[in-house]
Amino acid sequence: MKFLSFSGAPGYLKLDFQRPAAGWGASSRLGLVVLALGLALAGWQVWRYLDLKARADAVEQRVAEMRKKPANGQAVPDEALPGLNNPWGRLLSDLAGAGSDDIALLALDADGGRGTLRVMGEAKSLDDVLAYVRRLADTGSLPHPELVSHELKKAEEQPVVGFTLRAGWGGR
Repeated sequence: MKFLSFSGAPGYLKLDFQRPAAGWGASSRLGLVVLALGLALAGWQVWRYLDLKARADAVEQRVAEMRKKPANGQAVPDEALPGLNNPWGRLLSDLAGAGSDDIALLALDADGGRGTLRVMGEAKSLDDVLAYVRRLADTGSLPHPELVSHELKKAEEQPVVGFTLRAGWGGR
């Protein structure tokens, strides 16, 4: 065997650049086993990725079909689709944020074709209703809310004011 020694002095690092004469050493066999395991693991990960991607594509396709056709089997009319894209989260958060303990919202009626929203509710007094309309106008998501009607009622022997508001909504 030939050895190379640095700085010419014995006792320093010696490097052997020659291969063993014949046969597979234990480290070579171990290397092949590790290589085979690595390839098997990589193949399994690719198979798993492709399986999960196929599942995700199937779920996305089902969601798209559900958006086009509701559970009762009737297709969603084209004029209703723009209303589905309105910022519902912001609207509901603004309606709740403008409210108080003196206001109870009973119903919302959105007309996507006209871009309007009707809000029905009850309040303890007409002043509470007017304050609610002012707070809604300040939110910015409902431009120009207006009180359409109001009436004095009795609920559980307490006088309340039933009201209906109308406002533009949906980016129109």
